[in-house]
Amino acid sequence: MKTRLLSIAFCLAAASGFAQECHADLSYYSFGPGVYPVSIATPNCTDTLGTKTIVSITDTTVSITSPITLDVTIYYDSTRILSVNGLPPGLSFGTDVDHTTSAHIPYGAWVNGGTFPNVTPAIGCVYVHGSPAAWLAAQSGGVGGQYTIQVEYDARIVQTVPDVSAFGVPNGTWLSAVNPQFGGGSININVPISTLPVAQYELTSVLGEVEVDSINVESYTATPGAAGYNWTVTGGTILTGQGTDSITVVWDGGVPTGMVEVVAGNGMGCDQTETLAITSIVASIFEPSTLNPRIYPNPSTGVFTIELETTDRVNLSVLDLAGKVVHTAQYAAITHRLDLSNLNSGIYLLTLETIEGHAISKLIVE
Repeated sequence: MKTRLLSIAFCLAAASGFAQECHADLSYYSFGPGVYPVSIATPNCTDTLGTKTIVSITDTTVSITSPITLDVTIYYDSTRILSVNGLPPGLSFGTDVDHTTSAHIPYGAWVNGGTFPNVTPAIGCVYVHGSPAAWLAAQSGGVGGQYTIQVEYDARIVQTVPDVSAFGVPNGTWLSAVNPQFGGGSININVPISTLPVAQYELTSVLGEVEVDSINVESYTATPGAAGYNWTVTGGTILTGQGTDSITVVWDGGVPTGMVEVVAGNGMGCDQTETLAITSIVASIFEPSTLNPRIYPNPSTGVFTIELETTDRVNLSVLDLAGKVVHTAQYAAITHRLDLSNLNSGIYLLTLETIEGHAISKLIVE
């Protein structure tokens, strides 16, 4: 008999913490049976377990040559790990179904979904864990701190097509209990792990002005070298740089304080957060305004509507942040349509003057 079993390559994650838990990444469900991501695992975050997601096996095909020649598809309703050998001293293997453990299923079992013949895979996770001291001790062993552990993987038969239960492959039997003559036996897998930590990214600071002017654009920079950055600004608007280590921000007039926050990591789930409190947002030249214009939409693609509670003549000017006048107009109406669609995206200052007073507002062209 020739057996064609679906290949599953395990790469278990190592970690420096001792929190005995893991969480499957559901995005791997559509990848099919296997363990993801497929790479040699290394310790990642301090006090955080690096995990691997396992998508269970649902069926395999075997070729029986005795007593008859026949290709048989075997469907499974559960998978389990029977044994793990070769771990460095002090380290342990775990799964997210440890709570179902017994002598029969020492690491728990993942139960597939659906019903025969439409069996759907279960999804779970596996990991290696230990104390910081155990990880440190393991780094001096193995082959340069790397080990190959042996994992014995198993699956339970729910049905065979065609039905060969009379030939030694009974339904409800774990594959490891089936005679190898009929395609039985557990699946032994070599699992490479490394106890040496990868280069760690450390987010140490966010730099930038904390006492700001609501007219000027300010820059904020985080420690470089992260795999990704996610910025959040309270009391202002991010103009450029989201996703990078540096952003530009324009602060809102009338908001006394604000905050800049960045979440950055090494791409292995090791996210770190730093914040910078904006202690003062000065209204500056907005403060002495004697008019109360309503401007909308703002930001816009270049066309704004200005509303004033007056029909007096209005002198209108638009300046860029360098102080250069880029547009002027005069009108006498409660509502005025301002078209700046010919200007580049950016921040501009709008000045309005009437016999009743003046106002300076910020315009954002997207």
